[in-house]
Amino acid sequence: MVQYKTIPVKPETHDRLTQYKLGKDTYDDVVNGLMDMVPLEEFIAKHVAQARGVEADEDEGE
Repeated sequence: MVQYKTIPVKPETHDRLTQYKLGKDTYDDVVNGLMDMVPLEEFIAKHVAQARGVEADEDEGE
């Protein structure tokens, strides 16, 4: 049996997410598809760079 989790999102986020839901796709399909588009390492590097106040592209050149 598949277990599901509830993830609270703002109504605006839900509206945006719904725009990506096509055909018989589930929200799980949409979220996984979006996550598959950006490697985890790239996502983390971008957020670390933002926390340090630099752009990820600038940081990679050091």
